Amino acid sequence: MRSPRVLAASVVLFAGMVVGCGQRVDNETYAPLIRRLALAQPAWVDRSPLGVRLWKVEQRFYESRKFLPAWVDGVKTTPQWKDLIQQLKYSPVHGIDPARYQVAAFEQLREQSQTSLHGTQFPGEQVPELDLRMTYAYLQYAADLLGWTHSPREVHEHWLADAKKEDLAARLTQAS
Repeated sequence: MRSPRVLAASVVLFAGMVVGCGQRVDNETYAPLIRRLALAQPAWVDRSPLGVRLWKVEQRFYESRKFLPAWVDGVKTTPQWKDLIQQLKYSPVHGIDPARYQVAAFEQLREQSQTSLHGTQFPGEQVPELDLRMTYAYLQYAADLLGWTHSPREVHEHWLADAKKEDLAARLTQAS
């Protein structure tokens, strides 16, 4: 039988581990790296004129947010993350392949980051680039839905809508 001291010490040690594992990560710790990544143009950004345009929208978006993450809070997903992933999964309804937006990669990373006690816990070093990639996926999807990337006839032969003008920066701010 264990002594009360050993049992008490075990409980205190376990509680300390649980609290330590669930520590809150301040989003401001990510700002310098998000800033550095946003000011450059990562290799995964499309080099087409539209890709460059979307990247400029993204840069202004993060600058307006003081380079704080939009889709990750500390090391956890936000409700907006979950909404965006759901919308990207519905892209086939609009005739668009979800692989374009890396949905499977985002979902796989989230699944790999699941913990039994605290839910999703992304590795902190992955958060800045992950957040930027999520934003770029949002912008690509929005551009696709607005007809900026495909001819409407590529989606459906009888679709005749012209590309719409839209303020994606304002839409992105509303979504995040």
